[in-house]
Amino acid sequence: MLFGPPIRVARPLDWTGSLVVAASWLLVLLIALVVTLVRLPVTWVRFALGSPELVRVLLALFMILVVTWVRPLLIARLPRAASLFGGTLRLRERGRRHRVPVREIRRVDLEVRPPPAFEMLVVGLADGTTHEVCPIDWPGAAALYRALARRIARRR
Repeated sequence: MLFGPPIRVARPLDWTGSLVVAASWLLVLLIALVVTLVRLPVTWVRFALGSPELVRVLLALFMILVVTWVRPLLIARLPRAASLFGGTLRLRERGRRHRVPVREIRRVDLEVRPPPAFEMLVVGLADGTTHEVCPIDWPGAAALYRALARRIARRR
């Protein structure tokens, strides 16, 4: 995504992930309401060639862009979410949060697991250990996989 946030996040399919998505949609609706009802500064309307509709559309687009940048940051703070930001992969394994530097990751694979997970995104580290990152059916897991694979391929 060209204008997307610099973080890749896999959102867990539980109530916490659903709550963040619902809250972000509620925020978008609230922003749309405010943008339609707010009194616009005269200079903004003059700058938009006298078109208040253009100013309102631009305000709404800007606010939606802000929400799309903030949502992954909120999802990354969820207890079960896996995220890739900068050079660090954050994941949860056996009830604890781990930070894994990307430079230590040697491979990224999809492995079959028993239900309910079925397929898991798994990373192999330089010390020979493997860590389960997240189920591949979580929203954002495919983008997380692609980002990790690109970074590993770039190093070789």
